[in-house]
Amino acid sequence: MREGTQPGSQGEAPEPPLTGTDEGEPTRPYPAQVAAAFADFLSGLTRRELTVRKCYACGTIQWPPRVLCSRCRGDEFYATVLPDRGVVHTFTVCYRAFDPWFAARTPYAIAVVEIADGIRLTGNYLSADPSGLACGLPVLAQYEVVGGRAFLGWVPAEGAQS
Repeated sequence: MREGTQPGSQGEAPEPPLTGTDEGEPTRPYPAQVAAAFADFLSGLTRRELTVRKCYACGTIQWPPRVLCSRCRGDEFYATVLPDRGVVHTFTVCYRAFDPWFAARTPYAIAVVEIADGIRLTGNYLSADPSGLACGLPVLAQYEVVGGRAFLGWVPAEGAQS
C-alpha cells in the first residue's frame, strides 16, 4: 500500500456514511466501495426494479456481474429487468448480531431467492416473524431506500406463482 492511502481507497471520494433514523442509532452497514459492474443492479433497486446485465452478443444474463460473458466471453452488456417475484431457495435465521445496527433486529432472516432463469438474489426476509420462512415459499421483492442507499428484501407473496 502506498503511503497516504487508506485501505480500500482507489483515489475516489469516500461514500457518505449511512446514518440511523434516530439520534444515536447505529448506522446500517453498507460496503465502502461497490464494484462498477453492480451499478445497474444498485440503481435498479432505487427504482424498485431488479436490474441485471445481459450480454449483447449471446443474451446470457450475467449474475453476478462479470467483466466477460460467462458463455461467449463478450464484453458488452445492457441492463435488463427481472421479475420481482421468486421462490426461497435457502435461508438462515440470525439470532446473534454481528453489528450494532442488527442487534435490535434479532432474530432476522436472510433469504436466497431463485427468480428468472435460475438467477438467485440474496436479501433480508422482511416479515416480522421469521418462523414462517421456508424453502419453496413464494416471495415478492420489497425495496428499502434509506439515506440514498437501496436494499433488497423479500416478503411472502400470498398466492404467487412460482
